[in-house]
Amino acid sequence: MTDLPSSMDYPTRDSTGNIDATLSMLNTMVSILDSRVGIVLAIPGGMLSGQLVRKATWYKEWFELIEHGGEGAESFATTLKHLFSASGRLGPDSEFIDHSGDYLHVIDGALTAGNQTSSKMPWRVRLDQVAAWSLGSDPRKMGA
Repeated sequence: MTDLPSSMDYPTRDSTGNIDATLSMLNTMVSILDSRVGIVLAIPGGMLSGQLVRKATWYKEWFELIEHGGEGAESFATTLKHLFSASGRLGPDSEFIDHSGDYLHVIDGALTAGNQTSSKMPWRVRLDQVAAWSLGSDPRKMGA
């Protein structure tokens, strides 16, 4: 495949060649500003739409969902937090320490594959797995 020059149509990729630099910058801005933005991601398996948030916001919601998961869930969530704390992955301020790669953190994410759409849940998506993306919400819900 021929490398295309950087332009408005072909954004510059990062040094690994696998991550869209503009999407990576957007992810950094969301983290710095502790904000959220509607996003649609084309990923292997379908299209994911939801709210891009900073990592700490995502983990907070993830733990809350686990805690409210039914019988024994609160105990499970507490044990999981202790495990992450003991392994040095959860700081004293409950900030999750994760150096496993570049991820997007999406809450209220719904994955659409064909005619099927999942219920809304938090998703972690590796940046290098995003084939295309757009700001906004699910395009099928927008007026024509």
